[in-house]
Amino acid sequence: MRKALTALVTLALCLFLVLPAQADPAYRTAVFTIGSTTTAVNGQTLTMDLAPFVDPATGRTYVPVRYLAGALGAQVAWDAANQTITLTMPGSVVVLTIGSSVLVVNGQALSMDATPQIVPPGRTVLPARWVAEAFGFTVNWLPVLHQVYVTDQPPVTLTPSLPAGA
Repeated sequence: MRKALTALVTLALCLFLVLPAQADPAYRTAVFTIGSTTTAVNGQTLTMDLAPFVDPATGRTYVPVRYLAGALGAQVAWDAANQTITLTMPGSVVVLTIGSSVLVVNGQALSMDATPQIVPPGRTVLPARWVAEAFGFTVNWLPVLHQVYVTDQPPVTLTPSLPAGA
């Protein structure tokens, strides 16, 4: 019973502190659930052909490139000869190579603790946090729900109000 109550309180705090009260169309948001082919992007439910998963070796969440790029508003280019994925948005270019831990953001190489992969049936998956943050998105992990929440909405800062004279 105590474990269930702790999980419920954790869930409520995650939802209160992380998720906006209502979707603002000026911002992009996406929710990816581990093991589920259903995702929510900008308030619309989509069905993916591959469920996001957590790599047990790195603990990183992987999302199919097509859906992660779509959620971010990025264009995708695949170079089969070099096994590279290039994601572009106005003012930003992110390049990843299958099996490489190097992430190139606007020409600057960064070292990741995960690598892009190709998984059956031939789908390319990317480490969600590294890619989203390369474009300036905020990524939150909601452990109780097994979800990754991605947004470009500014974080909400909660300021406690103190009684007068305190």
